[in-house]
Amino acid sequence: PKCQKTGSPVDVYKAHRIWSALILSSWSSHPEISCKKCAVKRQIGAVLFCGTLGWWGFPWGVIGTPVQIIRNFCAMVANPKAGQPSPLLLNHVKVTVGQKLAIDLQNEQAEQSIPPALPPQV
Repeated sequence: PKCQKTGSPVDVYKAHRIWSALILSSWSSHPEISCKKCAVKRQIGAVLFCGTLGWWGFPWGVIGTPVQIIRNFCAMVANPKAGQPSPLLLNHVKVTVGQKLAIDLQNEQAEQSIPPALPPQV
């Protein structure tokens, strides 16, 4: 996790944000691997962000801001299943391991295609 603390279980937690300006609104969800305590801190920050910058657009800012705030509150009170990773964490692990294997395979293929060095000529 980002906090580098040991002992607390980690999982993927999302913080939901929205910002708006007149007729422009942008909302997003940001997943991050962290402990529950750090996730709640991020989600509180996202609620404050939404409450400050989310409602300035019409109509989507006015509609989307309460939605994103509620999503953050729901994520804060949700408890992960003890001893079981979330589907988001499982997917993250699969993607990360797949990328690592692909890089290792590319490096192995590159090493095999490089001709051996020629001895220096006198």
